[in-house]
Amino acid sequence: MINLCKNGDHYWVFAHVTPSFDEIGNIIGYHSSRRVPERQAINQIEPIYKMLREKEDSYADWREGMNKAMSILIEHLEQQGLRYDQFVFAL
Repeated sequence: MINLCKNGDHYWVFAHVTPSFDEIGNIIGYHSSRRVPERQAINQIEPIYKMLREKEDSYADWREGMNKAMSILIEHLEQQGLRYDQFVFAL
């Protein structure tokens, strides 16, 4: 994931987001564990991220762009015989 600095620069993080639940199982929030990714992981993900952002940005409606980008990501992973979690944890 790319994050933006206040000065406009960016940096990559590997983030794992987990829901928090109340006593009856309702999601009441989320927490994230973050770490600096290995350079090899960034090198792998950058071209995929660029491809997905270009697809998202090609639509006036950001929701439609995100849906199309998600479809491309799923197709990309299926071609590799991977689930999303397998792909991420292999980075």
